[in-house]
Amino acid sequence: TGSAGAAQATGFVVDAAQGLILTNRHVVKEGPVVAEAIFDNHEEVILEAVYRDPVHDFGIFRYDPASLRHLPSVAELQLRPDKARQGLDVRVIGNNAGEKLSIL
Repeated sequence: TGSAGAAQATGFVVDAAQGLILTNRHVVKEGPVVAEAIFDNHEEVILEAVYRDPVHDFGIFRYDPASLRHLPSVAELQLRPDKARQGLDVRVIGNNAGEKLSIL
């Protein structure tokens, strides 16, 4: 079991209509999780952990899209697994050591 604490992480909206955010598995802890997302306009929403993959390094949070009162639309990252090929360059975007945005 993990210990209680606070942390920052990066996630990407992958379905704005359903309010789904994709993040790393370790962010969606086992057991109860209290989490919130902060959007680019600094608006905060409460998150509910909905999935933690047992094998691969991803997890999913859900927020209520109606709770975003000052953000007219949310850009979503379109996932395209059909475009993944061995040997392609990969860009890793995230929250490295508390930085707001890192591109490695």
